[in-house]
Amino acid sequence: MSADVQLQHVIIAMNKALAGVLIHAGIDGRQFVQFAKLGYVAAVEDACKQEGKLASISRVSRVTGLSRAESKRLLDEIRSTGQLPACTSSFEGVALHFWYTIPAFLDDEGMPAAIEFGPGDGTFSDLVASYVGETDAGALLDRLVDTGCVKREADGRLRAVKRNYSDPDALGLALSGIEMMASTIAHNKLKKHEPSMLQRQVYSHTIEPSALLMIRRLLRDKAANFCEEVDDLFSGHELAEADEIETAEPGSLMTAGLGVYYYERPTQTSDAGLFSSGDPEAAT
Repeated sequence: MSADVQLQHVIIAMNKALAGVLIHAGIDGRQFVQFAKLGYVAAVEDACKQEGKLASISRVSRVTGLSRAESKRLLDEIRSTGQLPACTSSFEGVALHFWYTIPAFLDDEGMPAAIEFGPGDGTFSDLVASYVGETDAGALLDRLVDTGCVKREADGRLRAVKRNYSDPDALGLALSGIEMMASTIAHNKLKKHEPSMLQRQVYSHTIEPSALLMIRRLLRDKAANFCEEVDDLFSGHELAEADEIETAEPGSLMTAGLGVYYYERPTQTSDAGLFSSGDPEAAT
């Protein structure tokens, strides 16, 4: 199988998985095609900016394969609305992150302290106002309680009991993981003069189905512990004071993240042998 055919198969498989989610969300193929076109045009404009140039309609048309009229329309749309970054965090996740890392909200053992709702310093309302932003603290607390991340103690105080917030209905937030992964792949493939970013997969094609439940549980626990270590690492190198964050110069801060996911599917055979993609176990 040629490299071009392999790439085509990967792209189709990737879009198949994504399409299943988008169809469920009510986004049809025509809408997705328009989003894809916008992505192509935005990529050309970014490349031109890195060269210190302004993207021309002729270049956008030549690189993307779109007509000049459509290139102009999409380019105008991007420039008028701006290229906003994908949402990579939720209000709930931000609140839990700072509750677990800011000394003012920790007890003597370094764990999240039991705090009052507020008002006042060191309360949940203070946490939300200082580190989360303009959102309803009461509604935010209700969501954290409903998902089991926060418990109300008998004396009315609040205690965080889960460090990670997950909302299965927050599709945009979930899909942002694909954007982050694609950004890392693009960096490693297109910016070879810069140090590469971490991009690794470990897999096996010959797992016995009876072992999958144990593997899922074990990896889930190991991944959760590892992610908490990474969260602690990030917190040790981020601005801890709310006023520092608010007064930071535009473009002076960086966003860094690490994604962990688990994947399984039936093993596929191919003309090249038992395994459809390389060695039984590999890392890239």
